[in-house]
Amino acid sequence: MPNKQILRSDLYLVETMRFENPLTSTQPQTGPTAQDRRRSAREMRRLDAWLSNSTNGVMKQQQQVVVTSLSMHGVGFVAPKPLQIGESHWIVIANDRLHLSTRLRVVTVRPSSDGGCEVGGEFF
Repeated sequence: MPNKQILRSDLYLVETMRFENPLTSTQPQTGPTAQDRRRSAREMRRLDAWLSNSTNGVMKQQQQVVVTSLSMHGVGFVAPKPLQIGESHWIVIANDRLHLSTRLRVVTVRPSSDGGCEVGGEFF
């Protein structure tokens, strides 16, 4: 069930939604849950971004991705081409309210039916 919050400032009216994922399994948990592992709150977003390969600090082979979640320590996004766990990339997110350019390490990859993938990355 989403928890809705509206924040007001002099410049913008910002509406955020947080989604909680209750555990549905009746089997006992043997490791930390995703919620336990997170170092910061995750905001569900839908933003266009650019992802570049990062080899020896040189950016090449850009692809456009769609950011689906964002936190202080990482990002979730959908990429049109498959990525490998452990790869390093630059991600650039820029719109009227957010400007972010940073490196990330791919930590999770879930292939999708269209040949792309859902990716989880941590900033470093």
